[in-house]
Amino acid sequence: MAIEKLRVENTELRVDPNPANEIIRLSNSNTNDVITISDIAGNITLQTNVNANKEIDISRLSVGLYFINVQSKNGLLVGKFVKE
Repeated sequence: MAIEKLRVENTELRVDPNPANEIIRLSNSNTNDVITISDIAGNITLQTNVNANKEIDISRLSVGLYFINVQSKNGLLVGKFVKE
């Protein structure tokens, strides 16, 4: 299982599992942070807030590569994941 790690302002965003089928979990995000997921063409496919268990349902997304932005009070975290 691969885990995508990107550093922004000494903060690490982990998307787990990666690749994923139905649910992804985020580390170092907080409840109510704003999540934006976009496809490789830049189209926003999902926008939501982080829930208490830090899980995001991606089951309705098509198979492919996605970019994830997490906007928090501390700044912007960026990551990517593969939907299988």
